[in-house]
Amino acid sequence: LKLIRSANSRGVDSNRIKTWTASTFTRLLLIYSRRNRPDSLLHKLKSDLDDLLHDSGDWQGVL
Repeated sequence: LKLIRSANSRGVDSNRIKTWTASTFTRLLLIYSRRNRPDSLLHKLKSDLDDLLHDSGDWQGVL
């Protein structure tokens, strides 16, 4: 299931879905890692968010 295609058929802009997904992912990760946050987490998080928003890397084709 392609989330963006499904949302587009309902009139939701694909950029809104990407932004919502990225912000939700970030909030959940930061909440989860509040007590034990590895030094490299924020760098990895930024990299993953860039990939998500640009449909590349590990996130290519997910949305």
